[in-house]
Amino acid sequence: MNKAREMFFLGTPITADDALNVGLINHVTDSADLDNMLEKHFLTPLRRNSVLSISAIKRQFRILSRASTVISAENFERINAYRTRVYEGADYKEGINSFLEKRPPEYKGKASDLD
Repeated sequence: MNKAREMFFLGTPITADDALNVGLINHVTDSADLDNMLEKHFLTPLRRNSVLSISAIKRQFRILSRASTVISAENFERINAYRTRVYEGADYKEGINSFLEKRPPEYKGKASDLD
């Protein structure tokens, strides 16, 4: 039985290297290098994105994680409102323009813009 099936069906723990090999995790590092790895592979790339967009995504995940199998009409409308604010916002246009102009984007949106 392969390691992923073994873990899922039998509840058997697997090593970090096995989890990496079957695609359950993206990186393995020593605890001493954890801060550097997080900075390099997660935080630095995340900081390049629009705060407004990241906040909208986090809010949508929060709604969806609390939902049962069916999303209420109210939550569906909230998710669509977040998406609309992102797509109609200045950061969205800035992302497109910076890509076309081959320059880093200068996002100005804030999480509170979604409120």
